[in-house]
Amino acid sequence: MEKLRMLAVLLICLVAMGAKLSDSVCRVENHFNSFCQSCNRSHDKIGMGSGVLVASQQVLTVNHGFPNGVGQLICQFPNERHNAKVLSQRPDLDLALLGIGPTKLIPMPVAKDMPQRGHTLTLAGFGGEGVYRTISGQMLNYAHVRTTRDGWNHTILTMVGTARQGDSGGPVYNTSKELVAILKGTGSGTTDGIDLREIRKVLSACVGGVCRPQPWRPSMPRAPQPRRPLVPLAPRAESTQLAALTKKVERLEALLVELQRKCQTPAAPGEPGPQGPPGALAEFNVDKIVTEVARRLPPITFRIMVPKGTILPDRGDTEYEVGEESKTHLGETQDYFLVPKGSN
Repeated sequence: MEKLRMLAVLLICLVAMGAKLSDSVCRVENHFNSFCQSCNRSHDKIGMGSGVLVASQQVLTVNHGFPNGVGQLICQFPNERHNAKVLSQRPDLDLALLGIGPTKLIPMPVAKDMPQRGHTLTLAGFGGEGVYRTISGQMLNYAHVRTTRDGWNHTILTMVGTARQGDSGGPVYNTSKELVAILKGTGSGTTDGIDLREIRKVLSACVGGVCRPQPWRPSMPRAPQPRRPLVPLAPRAESTQLAALTKKVERLEALLVELQRKCQTPAAPGEPGPQGPPGALAEFNVDKIVTEVARRLPPITFRIMVPKGTILPDRGDTEYEVGEESKTHLGETQDYFLVPKGSN
């Protein structure tokens, strides 16, 4: 009797050693009926995803793999095919636990420790074509996902590596072949996985194929807050004067550009005569023109507010005025305020 027991244990160990890690990964098929509006008839469709055996007769996958509802579910392992049913759905965690019939397959063990940044992780799945593939890369960071449309509210990890369409729901495991995340999505050379903490929440609620209901509330958008009415500010005298000065400067710049363009344009050929050969370029004295234009512009005078006690240079074209409210302290930089003359 003892020899038979030892032989049975040895046989189990040999089976476990010969089992491949891919044997615990499956392709999840969701067969459902869809109505075609344009052709006015119904037809069968199949949604494709991946999953992983995490316990006896239990397969873990993503909940967003059933956007059109749950139809006839099939878990296709490399060497076994099982009909499946939903044991638990957690839309907030984006996880779904499926139940299958009795199997000899060995579940993938769930890791005890969270992976850290820089650790090597491997993602696995069957893709949309049903071809098993793995990709390894370094773990980058953790992030929290919270959306109002899908009701997601969970933590994810990000790793280097690009998954395929149909890999969602597959496992992400560490170098010890232990499950650390469920593949969620991919993009820009990285892949996101629902992390270990969320996996434990789902598995702890299901024992022996019986799952305790896990109430959840989708994230609700916050009520819009009324905006305060904008109060228009009264225009200041300085702003008005500065705006007028800016317009005058812009007009002067436009005039200079036009004059330079004309100076570079050859004049039309003239009639031959004693003045010179035809086709001579027109000559303009730009400096003289600019001086004349500036002279014709309305005069702009300014006053400068300076602190009391400041010695000002004697300039005939500037009027200085000592500010009554000006104060200075030892070591501070003195500010000079250029204000149009006559403003408040």
